Amino acid sequence: MMNQCRSMQKMYVWGSSWHFCRFHYGEFVPQAMARYGHYLAARAGILTSNRVLDIGYGVDVPIREIAHFTDVHITGLNINDCQISRARRYAIVHGLQSKQDFVKGDFVNMPLESITFDACYTIEVTLHAFLTDKYDTTNLEHQRIAKGIKLGCSLVNLATHREYLDALEFPGFEILKNEDRAVNDDAVP
Repeated sequence: MMNQCRSMQKMYVWGSSWHFCRFHYGEFVPQAMARYGHYLAARAGILTSNRVLDIGYGVDVPIREIAHFTDVHITGLNINDCQISRARRYAIVHGLQSKQDFVKGDFVNMPLESITFDACYTIEVTLHAFLTDKYDTTNLEHQRIAKGIKLGCSLVNLATHREYLDALEFPGFEILKNEDRAVNDDAVP
């Protein structure tokens, strides 16, 4: 219940999207978020005929923008009941209920064995479950920070970024693009 209460607080502060994105001068949040969703869909090469998985979709904007931009069916995977309820409501409001469905589950143990997807993406969700490759297991400050992340996000374990990429490649996924969108030289910080 505590996690859902924190999620409700975030909704009032963040609105219908909790993701960060790049901004152009004079651009408002809704415009930037829409452009970011379109960017992700284009970079992923999502086609109208695809079936897409959004891992940890939050409540609205990216999944909505990608569905509108590409006209694909998107399955959203999320562990939070409150966010799932809100996402279903937004899908109805925006006329996307036939283009979106929502599954409750943990992205580490996905309950989607019988469903296949042509593409999947995640926006900022895995950052709650991995450490950068600069993590030093012998550094006490790094250990303290990792412990705080695990406690704050209710995680059992944290792996390094490289370990997550290896875990994707092991069953046969080909990683076409992996980038840290926070590292940039944008004029607008």
